[in-house]
Amino acid sequence: MKILVKGVVAGFLILTIASTALKAAETVVAKVGDTTITETDMTRAETEMFNQLVNVPKNARRKVLV
Repeated sequence: MKILVKGVVAGFLILTIASTALKAAETVVAKVGDTTITETDMTRAETEMFNQLVNVPKNARRKVLV
């Protein structure tokens, strides 16, 4: 049981550290005031707003999303 708990804790710590490292290495697309917009934010916004972006030319979508 102790080995299982240690394994779970170690796994959680590894995932937390990896997640933090990925966020730190993420590409910043823009900064608006105190808000940083990352590539992940852009992808998420494009997915959420797909229907509204249909009529926006592809080369202008990123600017509209920012």
